[in-house]
Amino acid sequence: MFWNYSCPECHKPTSVDWSQREAEVNCRRCTKLHYPPTPHEDHYAYVDELKWPPEIEEAVITIRGAICAVPGCYGEHTTMVFRTPPSAGGQTSVDNLLPVCARHAVSKGNRAWDEWIVEAREELASQKKAAPAFEVTITKHDFKPETPAADFVAPVPGLMLPLATMRVPRPPRTAGPGKSLAELKVAVPFLRGPAGKITFNYDWEMKKSGKCQVFLLAWPRGDDPDISLVGGPKYPGFQMGKDHLGVKDEKGNAEIELRLPDAPGGRWTVAVAVLDSGCDFQLTEYALAATK
Repeated sequence: MFWNYSCPECHKPTSVDWSQREAEVNCRRCTKLHYPPTPHEDHYAYVDELKWPPEIEEAVITIRGAICAVPGCYGEHTTMVFRTPPSAGGQTSVDNLLPVCARHAVSKGNRAWDEWIVEAREELASQKKAAPAFEVTITKHDFKPETPAADFVAPVPGLMLPLATMRVPRPPRTAGPGKSLAELKVAVPFLRGPAGKITFNYDWEMKKSGKCQVFLLAWPRGDDPDISLVGGPKYPGFQMGKDHLGVKDEKGNAEIELRLPDAPGGRWTVAVAVLDSGCDFQLTEYALAATK
């Protein structure tokens, strides 16, 4: 199995045996020494076999998330499918693979993703229309505006606790020279209660091709950390990020989990921030919840 990529020195196509990809090699065209890029570094590099190595799948999951890539499906991925099938020239690369659940993998077969996804969306839409109706009762509780919080009662083990008391975050600080600034999208102050893990599940859409990062953040309430430090080692709170690399009008679903220790004083603020590098990344639908 060969790892095919563009030489970082002459930028022309070259290849190396997959087992030798971590060693320094000579380009077959310019003869210069270099280290081949990893699947995380070059999403267009590919192997010359239909079965992908675990390293390529890991890179795909880092970018796309572990949930089925079909919009509206929230099943855990069990395999990968080709965006462009090999029969139509598609390659076994990070860029050409998508995570899907077992049912949608069988449904897609060897069809091209763009051709098949229309059918998959229509199927999911018909299932939602046929789903039984149910009622939701919301009970409002008064609380002091200066200390917004969601009070939790002890849950049944494993029960999700939705963080429903939400507020618009303060305007973010201006980033210093040479710094990128993450934009806060959601901020929720809440009492720690039994919460030990925060989960953020979201649908996303890119208006332009590019890259962005989504961060799930937590800090002891009242600390007010410097948001310009999000994504770096000097950020004072707890953070977990997910990279998104996509093309114009691409959509998907992803999930981030963040483990929390006991908070000083029993209070946390949980937030979601997006560091956009020009792709106009949008959260179209999301759920933020705490578990014991």
